[in-house]
Amino acid sequence: MKIITTFIIFYLGTILCYSQPVNNTDTTVTFTSDKLNISYSPSNLFSKISIATNKFASGRQGIEFSLTTKQKLKTPNIRIDSIILKSSVDKILTLNNPYRDTVYYRKDGGLSLMTIHWLNNTQLKMLRQEIITTIILTVDEKPLIIKITKKSQKQFNEVAKKNL
Repeated sequence: MKIITTFIIFYLGTILCYSQPVNNTDTTVTFTSDKLNISYSPSNLFSKISIATNKFASGRQGIEFSLTTKQKLKTPNIRIDSIILKSSVDKILTLNNPYRDTVYYRKDGGLSLMTIHWLNNTQLKMLRQEIITTIILTVDEKPLIIKITKKSQKQFNEVAKKNL
């Protein structure tokens, strides 16, 4: 009887936990730009931040963020499922539609994080037209404000205009 009960619970759990698959054409992602290393401050948590633009086989577009943390005694809890971008004229763009995110623990004790966010038409328009000056992430349940240097702001804008 226990075996049958276990099987029924497992089967129901499988049915109830089934999620909608991603559209097959959205499983193929290509880079439409090289990775752009961003210069920023403060640099006490991250050793590297880069962005790249992506295109899915379905035609949808996205943006990829890659972040590498420095070694810390306590591993920070960094949310990459929601990223806020702020422009030079204080417009806010919230990226909260992740396609995929990956976190690796590095041998040196740091983290390697990567996320791709789908972009809608409004987000695409803002990225093409605005100069992004700030990235805001949630780290250990607090906002971390990352200021992008002027040179990287210009490069970010050029990549967005050309590839999105």
